Order: sequence, then C-alpha cells, then structure tokens
Amino acid sequence: MPSACSTSCVPMCARPWWLLLLPVLALAQSQTRLSTEAPAWTMTRLHDRLPAQGLERVEVRNLWGDVRLKPSRNGFVQWHAVVQHDGRLQAGPRLQAEVEQGVMRWALAWPDGLDEPGRDRRVDLVLWLPPGPALSLWLEGGRLWMKKPLDNSLRLRSQQADMRILAAGDVDAWSAHGNLTLISRVTPARASRQKLASSTGTVKLVFGLDQDIRIQALTGGDVLADVPAHLSLRPEGRQRILQRGLARHLYELHSDSGDVLLVYRALLEPPP
Repeated sequence: MPSACSTSCVPMCARPWWLLLLPVLALAQSQTRLSTEAPAWTMTRLHDRLPAQGLERVEVRNLWGDVRLKPSRNGFVQWHAVVQHDGRLQAGPRLQAEVEQGVMRWALAWPDGLDEPGRDRRVDLVLWLPPGPALSLWLEGGRLWMKKPLDNSLRLRSQQADMRILAAGDVDAWSAHGNLTLISRVTPARASRQKLASSTGTVKLVFGLDQDIRIQALTGGDVLADVPAHLSLRPEGRQRILQRGLARHLYELHSDSGDVLLVYRALLEPPP
C-alpha cells in the first residue's frame, strides 16, 4: 500500500522545512506593514468673519502652521484656515472667536484638547485685517508673510518662525530662532516705532531714503549696510546708530548672535 506521501504532487514530507514557514512569514509581514503605515490625512477648510467696528485689538494663536496677513477693505476681520490632521483624530478642530471689551480672540479647539504643536496636525491660516485694530499674533514653527503692507500696530511673537513683514504702522516682532525681515512702508504723516528682535536669527530692514529715520542696531554679529556711504553707521557703545533728518521713525534692531542687515529699498525695486 502506498504511503501517505506517495502522491502525484510533491509530498509534504519531502518539501524543505522552510517552505512551510512562507505563509506564516507573509502574513506577519502584511500585518506589520498595516500597523506601521501612517493613517490617511484629512483636510478641511474653516471660514469666518466678524465686523471690526469697535475693536481695539485682535488676538490670534496658531501653533500648527503658517500665517499670512492681508489688508481687508470691507470692514470685517476675516480668516480662512486650511486644517490637516491624520486618521487618529476622529474630527478636526472647532473655530472659536469671541469679542469682549473691544478685544477679539481667535483660536482653534481640537477634540483631544491639545493646545501645543503636534506632528499629527497642521493649520495654515490667512487673516484679513482692516485698518484700525491692533494685532497680537503668536505662532510656533511655521512662517509669517505678507505681500501688501498693513497699517495696523503689530505685535508678533514666535519661537522659530521666519517672518516677512510689510508695515506702515508700529511693529514689535520677536522670534527666538527665526529670521526677521521688515519692509518698512512708513509715511511722513505720523511718527512710528518699528522693532525687530531675535536670539539667533538674522534681522533685516528694508527702508527708503526719503524718510526721517533713526536706526539703533544692537547685535552680537555684524551690521551690514547696503546703503549709500553718507548713511554709514557710527558706533555708540555696543550699538550702531544711523540718523537722517528729524528721526520721526525709530527702528530698533536686535539680534543676540545673528547679523543685522540694512538695505536701501530702491536697490530692490526696478528703475522708473
């Protein structure tokens, strides 16, 4: 009588032992791949706006991405947020805005209660601000930029964000480890104070020669002036001072270890 392994196919007892493990290994590999694959990301968009009448200040916090600032001409503070998060979160954040005693506060509330940066979420924000109310903005590691100048008083704070600021009004901007660029659009109509400060980043000011200005540059790095020779800086203690005219506009530029760059705006613009 033929044995159990005497068949027309290759008998089980004659196969190499490691062939028997292949189905088990394939299943284990499949389960490992499924467990390590990143969950799918979800993208949503949030919109809102509130009238700016009676507002003295707008406060915004975005710890999860970039912020772009734009002037508004319709009398409303408006925001548009693009929110992305992975599948571990059951839902995206809720947009919260409240107005109390002339102050508008804007924030995002996540369903898990997280109020700090996380690798599983991102929010990129566009904020339209009409003339009038001051802006206080905090962002973490994204970037801030503008294409058109704002005529509002700006107070900007960040740990790592690079900032590109176009402003006609007062500015107080600080980023611990980011690079700051201010393209100043001040006018003779009113005095202004614009301040940039960083611990390790480069601070750059772009200005016009038709302004009555005073620049105070304090840095542990170098002060590099890409301006005509008659505007060369003079030392005054640890600071470098530049002054022209009545100095209606004060620029304070501080970097603990980075450089300070001064650029004459006409060098960046095409001739008429």
